[in-house]
Amino acid sequence: MPYANIYYVKLKLELLNEKRFIFDLTPEQRYLYIGLLLLAGDTKNKIPDDENFLKNRLNLPNSTSEIRDNLELVIRLFRGIIRKNGYLKFKAFNKLHNQMKDSQRLSNDYPKVAIDKVRLDKVRIEYIKAKGWDKEIKENPSLETEIYKRCSRAAKSLLLACGGDEDKACLAIRNMKEWFGGLKLEWTLETVCKHIVKALRGVCSKCHDTGKFNNKITGYTITCDCKESK
Repeated sequence: MPYANIYYVKLKLELLNEKRFIFDLTPEQRYLYIGLLLLAGDTKNKIPDDENFLKNRLNLPNSTSEIRDNLELVIRLFRGIIRKNGYLKFKAFNKLHNQMKDSQRLSNDYPKVAIDKVRLDKVRIEYIKAKGWDKEIKENPSLETEIYKRCSRAAKSLLLACGGDEDKACLAIRNMKEWFGGLKLEWTLETVCKHIVKALRGVCSKCHDTGKFNNKITGYTITCDCKESK
């Protein structure tokens, strides 16, 4: 199953009773093991098998030769870490982090309150900027709470439609602003959800999606068979 939107990895409490971790490793080696687990989340379980990378990324004080020796010991003791094509990987990594399911629902382990608020806020802020309400909010801060409440459900729906990817959701909002703004039509977050496919790819400023797209997309530049691009 592919990894997506990894926000945390699991450090199991059983490590406290694990002889290999507590007694066979030095403090530096224990930190290296935990660092590898964090890097697995950061790299989607493709950690470069390179002591220089580990030294810089984890800010390790040891020399590169010491890091290599420590790494060899950790790998020898913990068979769940393997080498493959120049990378270090955790065998059962799909059980060690939060993960988006095929249905695009959030996993049961997902910290919904903290993480969702961060992502929802990013989408709502993008929507506020796109609608030009940020200036009004500066003059009247109480409007922000009201706007947040009003668009909260739609923002969540948009996030789910984008597979939980807040950057895609923000891109859809910007594209919708360009599209409907060019037609001088009103739009809302619900409109973005309704036209999510078009909103994610953008719409030709000339034919407004009546032409056949050649699927050439570079940022906001889209070319269709009417030969117009924006």
